[in-house]
Amino acid sequence: MVEELGFDVMHAINADVAHALLAAGGGFDLLLTDVNMPGSLDGAQLASLARQIYPNMMVVVASGRVEEVAGRLPSDLPILRKPFRLKELVAVIGNRCRRPDEQASDMIA
Repeated sequence: MVEELGFDVMHAINADVAHALLAAGGGFDLLLTDVNMPGSLDGAQLASLARQIYPNMMVVVASGRVEEVAGRLPSDLPILRKPFRLKELVAVIGNRCRRPDEQASDMIA
């Protein structure tokens, strides 16, 4: 779905790999993560670390159990309830969607 919106996507097999990609630099604009991730970090921890590395980067968390995780995340962090559709993703990332006159952004999914 994210690629359909014009983003260049880097997939990470777990939160540790995603954190390493973020820490290595690369000018990411968007992080889309699930709360439940394999590895030593979960998606909530990854979201917090991502904000430290890229304070202006949009971070979106997906979860099938929003009520359980909402208290573990910053209040301004968008949470997508899984399963979600393209229109729900667009509603959350809004102005971060690529406009025809812009280059595609990078994101980690």
